[in-house]
Formats: sequence, C-alpha cells, structure tokens
Amino acid sequence: MFKDTKQILVTDSLQFLLALLVYPIPEDAPVQKNFYRHFLGRLHRPQDFQFIVDGMNRILSQPLQEKTSYLPGAQGTANFAPEILMFFWEMTQCNKRFRSFIIDTDRAHDFVILTLFYALEYKNDSAKQGIVRMCAFMLQTLSVEPSFGKSLNKRFEGQESLPACIRINGFRGTYTDFLIHSIYTLITTSQGSFAAVYPALLAVINNIAPHVEKLSASGSSQLMHLFSSMSSPSFLLANETNHTLLHSLLESISCIVEHNYRKNPELVLAIVKNKKRIEALRTFTLESGQEELERRNRRKK
Repeated sequence: MFKDTKQILVTDSLQFLLALLVYPIPEDAPVQKNFYRHFLGRLHRPQDFQFIVDGMNRILSQPLQEKTSYLPGAQGTANFAPEILMFFWEMTQCNKRFRSFIIDTDRAHDFVILTLFYALEYKNDSAKQGIVRMCAFMLQTLSVEPSFGKSLNKRFEGQESLPACIRINGFRGTYTDFLIHSIYTLITTSQGSFAAVYPALLAVINNIAPHVEKLSASGSSQLMHLFSSMSSPSFLLANETNHTLLHSLLESISCIVEHNYRKNPELVLAIVKNKKRIEALRTFTLESGQEELERRNRRKK
C-alpha cells in the first residue's frame, strides 16, 4: 500500500541514464556522437570504478542474500536489478578500462555468479526472457578479454553459500567448471526457448577455451553431452543454422586440447569415451541423417 519514493527515484534515474547512453543520434544531427556514452567510456580513475562496482554489486546481491537468509524479508529486494544489469552491460561495452579493472581485481568472479544467478532464476519466467538474453550477452562481452579466461581457473570456494537455484551439490571445481555447468543447465533445460542466445553462450566457452586448465570430470562430461546432443541428426537437421552451433562447440573442445592438452586429462578421457559418437559425425551425410530420423519416428510410433 505504500510506495518507496527513494526506490522510485533510483529506478527513474537509472532508466533516464540508460536512455541517454543508448540514444541513437539522428542522421541529420550536426554532431554524430553520443557524448554521454563517449564520456562514460573515458572514465579511468580506479576510485570511480570502485564506486560503480560496489554500488552495482550491493544492489544485485540483495536477492541472493534474501534467498540464503534465515530471516525471510530481511533484505529488501531491489526492483531495479534489470536496469543495473543493463548499465553494467553498457559499461563493459563502451569502457575497456572498466572491463580490465573488474578482471584484474577479481571482481569479475562476483559478476559471473550474479549474472548466472539472474539468468537461471528467470529462465522459466516468460516476462523476463530479455534479462536472460542480456546476461548471456554480458558474459560474452567479458569473455572477449584473455585475462578473463585465465582468471576463471581459480578454484571456486564457498559455493555452498549460494542459493539453491545455482548451487551445485558436491561441487569441487574452478570458476570455469561453474560457468560451463551453468551454461549447460541453461541450454539443456530451456527446451529451445533461448535458441536465440545459444550462439552467445557457446561463444563464451569458445572465448575462454584457450585458457582452460584442470577442467573437472563433470565439466568435461557436460561438454561431451552437449556435443552428443548437437551432433544428433534430429538437432542438425532441425534448421539451417544448428550446424554452426556444433561447429562452435567442436572448435572450443579442440582449442582446449590444442592449448592445454596435459592440463586437461579429464576432457581427453571424456573425448575417448565418446569415440563412437565422434566417428559417427565424421561419416554423417544428409541421407544417413534422414534415415536415422525415419528409424526414430518408426520406433516412437
């Protein structure tokens, strides 16, 4: 019955700032430059970045704290989390120094967890599919930096304190393992509703692939499960673009093996276990794929 006037003010301010940052300059304008976006990209002082990161982290962390608190409602859930996520995305796109700052100070780990939390939390909410897509694109933007992929090899401690929606039972891996597990969950549980962001999610794996070390047995197994699904005739022949997703995944697996063969024995073992599936893909033709689909349809009938 009561409205929080401060929250309304923050939400309106954020939306106004975002409108200025993404405003397309008309073609007939005398100056073809968005100066708001230009000067956001010029920020460089560490104390400015620290102020922005602390503020975003405090707001985005509230739902996680609320879900893990013993006192329901102890934390006020921020209704402007989508605006903060959008601001974070715009900031990482237009300011390379900001990207470097959050990676070099290990704050990227916090934002990976937060981004995956919102993606997994909203994946079944039809009204918030845009947030899930934005989270995928944010991870893709961060993964372009080589130092980001290297930083993910750090062991993930304290995973037990996360909310149930993103917690992995018995997890003992790195941030890379956690990221791959979450991407695997997003792809396999979406039932095609996020097909538009599959390329972005696979691009994240592709971008970090040259730097992956000590991939766990579960992470390796999930990569090969994705390979099995995407190399099946039913997936490859479903439309004209699915083969590009398989190509991206194969490129990632090959890249991990090429750059860090000795440091990823579990992945090598998983590849050997899937030898038959890999050989079946090598001999795959349109005719054999259609025959396989017909056999499956007959079995269903």
